[in-house]
Amino acid sequence: MKTTTGIFFWVLLALLGLTSAILCIAPPSLGEWLGLLYVGTVYGVLLGVYFVACRGIRSGTKLATLVIVSAVAWPIAYLGAFWAAGDIPGGTVHHGDAVDPAFPLIAFGGVLGGVALLVPVLLLLKPSSVSWRAALVKATLGIQLSGIVGGIAWELGPTLGAAIWSLLPITPLAQIRTEQSYGMAALFFVWQPMIALFIGWATSEKQRSVPIQGREE
Repeated sequence: MKTTTGIFFWVLLALLGLTSAILCIAPPSLGEWLGLLYVGTVYGVLLGVYFVACRGIRSGTKLATLVIVSAVAWPIAYLGAFWAAGDIPGGTVHHGDAVDPAFPLIAFGGVLGGVALLVPVLLLLKPSSVSWRAALVKATLGIQLSGIVGGIAWELGPTLGAAIWSLLPITPLAQIRTEQSYGMAALFFVWQPMIALFIGWATSEKQRSVPIQGREE
């Protein structure tokens, strides 16, 4: 049983996720609310490129819905984690007078974002041969993956995040603590391609093998 996507399509999807991550690590100055919507919008547009180029999706309604859902998923994850900071055990760590998010809080935000993004996207873009129940099961797996990957990626901030910023031609924003800039860079760089690949897998359709009848001698 083979899926309808080849290795080229998986590589393209990963590259689109990485492109989104780079664009989101150093976003333009758009203000607080537009800045929050920017991250998910960029991600949704690039996911849309994949579905148009590799899956033949031509429905403007579906593509617009994908972008809108993605645009609002990031604020839900970000603000949800921010508001829950005092209620998640071990969700924050203190560095002197500063308070930074920790794995449990980022994982919680990843779960929130996963619910907001994966449930509607997988139901919207599932192949006709995939049942609603199967799509929801995959979404549930993806939500857990989203939380785990997000938390792990954030913890890689001091290493991976710092390395990413060292390669960029700009410096982290002065109004954001360096540790948080590193954590956010690692989060985007790991989470976005990983979840993009998951979405590609979860919305793929397996080809049914067709028996080849031999000719009678």
